[in-house]
Amino acid sequence: MDAMTLERWVPFRDDSAAVRCRLFAFPHAGGNAAFYRPLRRLMPPEIDFCPVELPGRAGRLDEAPFTAMS
Repeated sequence: MDAMTLERWVPFRDDSAAVRCRLFAFPHAGGNAAFYRPLRRLMPPEIDFCPVELPGRAGRLDEAPFTAMS
């Protein structure tokens, strides 16, 4: 299993110095982080809108999805 990395969980993010706040969004049932990507263009530069990519979705299809919240 690959090591857990920020790039896998939050593939679209901005590490620039202008960022003052990060807003994390979780996908709807069956969705993935790419669904929220167009919203990033609407955010001011000081807000980094970070859609989360869950295991078993899009670029993480090779990982088993979560089946429990424990």
